[in-house]
Amino acid sequence: MTIKQKIATSIATGAFLGAILTGSAFAADNKCEISGNGNNSTNRCRLVKVNKKTVVQVNSAHVANFVGAGANTGGNDANKNTTSGGDVKVDTGSATATVNITNTVNSNNSVNQ
Repeated sequence: MTIKQKIATSIATGAFLGAILTGSAFAADNKCEISGNGNNSTNRCRLVKVNKKTVVQVNSAHVANFVGAGANTGGNDANKNTTSGGDVKVDTGSATATVNITNTVNSNNSVNQ
């Protein structure tokens, strides 16, 4: 998915969620009660509520990670060892290099107001 597609998807998702959450928040406030009416009375209850919500989201990110890692067990060498048959054994320690990189970009958190 290209960055333009990701941006468009984020905008559409934000607008959709905003519309859903806003509509349900106002539904609880709409009340109409008719009471104390008598025989042959005409009752009418009309509620009109208009909600508009505009959500705009634009994300842009540039991440560059440059890593150099190295490991060295030390100055191990085997010199002047040919007098007893030439067999050489050098035991060295372990060498380990570990790199962990975590990049989190274009992350949004919505707070319902």
